[in-house]
Amino acid sequence: MDQPAPRRRVVIVDDSRGFRFAAEVFLRTLDGIEIAGSAADALQGIELIDRVKPDAAIVDISMPGINGFELAAQLKERRDGPGVILVSMNVDKTVRAEAHRLGVEAVVCKLDFVDRMPAELEAIFLEKNRRGVARAPEPNEGHS
Repeated sequence: MDQPAPRRRVVIVDDSRGFRFAAEVFLRTLDGIEIAGSAADALQGIELIDRVKPDAAIVDISMPGINGFELAAQLKERRDGPGVILVSMNVDKTVRAEAHRLGVEAVVCKLDFVDRMPAELEAIFLEKNRRGVARAPEPNEGHS
């Protein structure tokens, strides 16, 4: 019998409650994805990420206080930090250049979220598996 695919933990950090809700609803439709939590700003996001140790973080670029670029920079400094996908309504070459400089895994326009996010998350999970840093499934995970 085939083993169930390991559940991959994802957090969402975005100051828009509506976007967080819509993203969670969509991501719950994807096999193997667990929403480990969401946060309304970068400080809450850091606390959440430290607590739940997700495989991936979806981070809005434009947030009050610490913006998504600054949060991404902090996360990319961590040896075993989550893969980072920056999201924004406005993605241009300047945004892409800064994201590339920071080493984030992807930048996705919010209008393309449904079309692009599954592949971007899968790329993060595959890379984590390749490097051997994917989160191990819990002993009873996937069993009722």
